[in-house]
Amino acid sequence: MMSIQMLKQKLISETEFEAIFSAFYDLVEQNPIVGGGSRESENDLLRELVLVTAKQIARYERLKFVNFRLLDVPNSSLQHGVAITNKRQMLVFFFFHDINKGMLSMGRNDENEVTLARITGVSPRVPSDSNVNLN
Repeated sequence: MMSIQMLKQKLISETEFEAIFSAFYDLVEQNPIVGGGSRESENDLLRELVLVTAKQIARYERLKFVNFRLLDVPNSSLQHGVAITNKRQMLVFFFFHDINKGMLSMGRNDENEVTLARITGVSPRVPSDSNVNLN
């Protein structure tokens, strides 16, 4: 059975993007906490990371989301979600905040093609036990 930790390790070490996304789908199907126990969330910085990556894939600067759903996996640094663009493209993505890495899968409606891409960025979360002062 795929675990969150196994997916994270695969994201770090695996070079075949299809194997990483296959592991993500296995995790969602096999783990009820990830598949059904995740809760709705908002994260503007992660949304922007996903959008910038999608714009690069689509090569369309005016790309925007018409629907964006983000889920938090309890007791982990994993967030995952789905989005639909104004070009009717669907994205599925996941992101680990503790390692500032994730992946997205983006379908192309004009071609029978799916593009997989890594997402890397500064973690938009500050741990609750952190001594960081944002003021």
